[in-house]
Amino acid sequence: MSNHYIITIHNSDHILERTLSGVEAAAGPNSSIIPVLDGCTDTSERIAMRFKAKSKHDVRIAYTNNIHEIGAINAGLKMAPPGGIFILQDDVVLKTEQIEKILDEKFTKKNENVGYVSFRMGGAVCGSSLLKCLWHRLITRGKVVGRMLSCRIDVASCFDTHGIRSKAILSNGESWEVTAGIKSPVWISSALREKEPYLDEDLMPFCLDDVDMSLRALRQNFKNFVVSVPYESDARWGGTRKAASEFERLAADVTNRNRQLLYQKHAKWLKGVARLEVDGLRQSLARKLS
Repeated sequence: MSNHYIITIHNSDHILERTLSGVEAAAGPNSSIIPVLDGCTDTSERIAMRFKAKSKHDVRIAYTNNIHEIGAINAGLKMAPPGGIFILQDDVVLKTEQIEKILDEKFTKKNENVGYVSFRMGGAVCGSSLLKCLWHRLITRGKVVGRMLSCRIDVASCFDTHGIRSKAILSNGESWEVTAGIKSPVWISSALREKEPYLDEDLMPFCLDDVDMSLRALRQNFKNFVVSVPYESDARWGGTRKAASEFERLAADVTNRNRQLLYQKHAKWLKGVARLEVDGLRQSLARKLS
């Protein structure tokens, strides 16, 4: 089964040629590459058109109207042929031509039922009240507004930890099974895509779609992983679409809302899993004591 590549792009002409070149080198012979131009007002479209003319791959350019990550990714998913999907932002430069081979060796040949893979970081997910999540700065206007999912980073790629402390830092090519893969670049397996074809647009414009898809994968009996591969993603290359203070307020409100939405969607299932684990531990202990 082929893999395809979605790159979400917003005014990134300063780095876009390198990003597209990295994808061109990594993509397999039957891959489609789908740049999604999301409300670009710089020369990103011109760069994408030049890339399309030169590429040896099937390049399909999508256009969206400044709707941010989730909507742009879904536009790319609608254009993509059947197969696995790599998703990366416009400021991620892949530095390996072996990314598909690594996944094939680790998962396909071993018949691992893999669903969602992050090449950046991953961790655990649990239900929590807002009072227990003050360090997330998720209280909106000083009020406790509900219950939500809390995420903990357990493992990070050695290539891009962004200063986040983790229990484990992976070396190149290593993998770690996680509850949720977190942050771009990511890969959605063809098997998961058949069952969960799109991101949840209730979470638009951005934030926690990765955690949501990871949990949807687990509920379909897939496994999720972090895999370390070489890439560059300098924080200085990225940017926001609004003034910093305005974006921070928007991000806080959206994050708060989406954590509550995910709690509503997944908490009952997560509690059921937790009960099964506790029951299993009790049974194991009872056997040892008997």
